[in-house]
Amino acid sequence: MDQTTINLIIGGCMACLGWFARTLYDGQKELRSDLNKLQVSLSKDYVSFDVLRAVTDDLKKDLKEDLRYIRDRLDALSGHRRKEDE
Repeated sequence: MDQTTINLIIGGCMACLGWFARTLYDGQKELRSDLNKLQVSLSKDYVSFDVLRAVTDDLKKDLKEDLRYIRDRLDALSGHRRKEDE
């Protein structure tokens, strides 16, 4: 092989590597942009911690009332005893 052929092969390989690196760089830049948009969307659209705490506290209160009702109904049935009552 003469020097011209070797230079063409190396030049072609470098061109392919350059294209691949540019593709990765563009993909990274696009991903960064998408991540920034997602961060803005998350902070704008999702519930705050205080609101979530208020809702879960209400659910806990309702759940306790429902469980107390079920327990009272079961206590009213004859023949059904809880382990704590024995």
